[in-house]
Amino acid sequence: MRKLPHRLGTLALVVVTLAVGGYLLWLDENWTQDRPFETAGAFAEPVPGRLFTATGVRVRCAAKLKLGEAILDTQGVWVIAKIRAVAADRTSRIGWAALRDGRGRTFLTSDRLQQFMLNHPLQPGIPVEGEIVFEVPADAAGDLTLLLAKNSLEQEMDSMIAIPLPISDVSKVLSDPTPAPVYLPKAVA
Repeated sequence: MRKLPHRLGTLALVVVTLAVGGYLLWLDENWTQDRPFETAGAFAEPVPGRLFTATGVRVRCAAKLKLGEAILDTQGVWVIAKIRAVAADRTSRIGWAALRDGRGRTFLTSDRLQQFMLNHPLQPGIPVEGEIVFEVPADAAGDLTLLLAKNSLEQEMDSMIAIPLPISDVSKVLSDPTPAPVYLPKAVA
């Protein structure tokens, strides 16, 4: 009989712990106060963030990529976003990039190739152009926004640049067997 209060106390503690944990998970998913400060701009126009400014230069879609002698296929669409970036007032880097489609889904950069533009040092006053490559489902490729941030691990309470990508007819791209090359970053005037 003495064990019953002890067992009930243990059970109550487990239930309270699970309830608090569930609430914290819900809070983490629905908490908006710590989200990044999104700075939206138009394609081909400079969009300033806290540490760098980015401009959408060109966007290409392809069914195949050409990396040296290697050809990469996809079951979806390759989206190659060329951007121009320049640091604001000290050396900086773009550490994270993603695409957000019209349904709110987020697609990270492809890990099937090295993303040379990410973590490339950006110097104040020296613009660098480079390409960032994504692999997305074909149904997402028509309405995409490029998202850029400084840090890949933590974007809360920091700026995030959002640039809508002008993508037209994806079906025509998918029927083209010509692999699209990917170019390395370079400083531009």
